[in-house]
Amino acid sequence: MSPIAPISLAAALSPQVPARMRERGAEYLRKGLVRLTTCTRERVAARVLGTATYDVDLTRAENVVWAECSCPFCEDREEICKHIWATVLAADTRGGLRDGKSGLPKRLV
Repeated sequence: MSPIAPISLAAALSPQVPARMRERGAEYLRKGLVRLTTCTRERVAARVLGTATYDVDLTRAENVVWAECSCPFCEDREEICKHIWATVLAADTRGGLRDGKSGLPKRLV
């Protein structure tokens, strides 16, 4: 019996993000437009190049990831944007927001 691969951060949080935002965020990551400035178990910060450079901050508090982005979409609507999703994907590749004791977070707000 082969070992079960651990679920990714993106897989754990994707049900809370609209498909279009996930697609566009993945495109940003593929194009190399995400630069992580901090990537720890508790916090991930990034600069994401879009029509401008946006600052994204993800902070983990137990099973919740609190997300902020400086883009107008996020500020006006208070919803998860493509820049936040691109940052989640980048953090996933570096093991960010993972906690050995409590596993992966369950909510992205």
